[in-house]
Amino acid sequence: MKLKTPPELATVLVSAGIATNETLVGLTTSEVLNIEQQFQVVLPESYKSFLLTMGREAGAFNGELLLTTLLCHLPLV
Repeated sequence: MKLKTPPELATVLVSAGIATNETLVGLTTSEVLNIEQQFQVVLPESYKSFLLTMGREAGAFNGELLLTTLLCHLPLV
């Protein structure tokens, strides 16, 4: 099965019991914009979608990823 979008992946994670709707937590749009401003980059749309869908928490799927954790705790400018 080829998944095309982070929301599709989220559905599979819930179905597989790896995450729940409560443990799939994305960043806000303003947090994603802050990351782009902080690092002076434009993130790919696919990665923005991932961050918005499950960038803060995704159950057992990515709960401990260092990069995601760091990005979620950047100070707002």
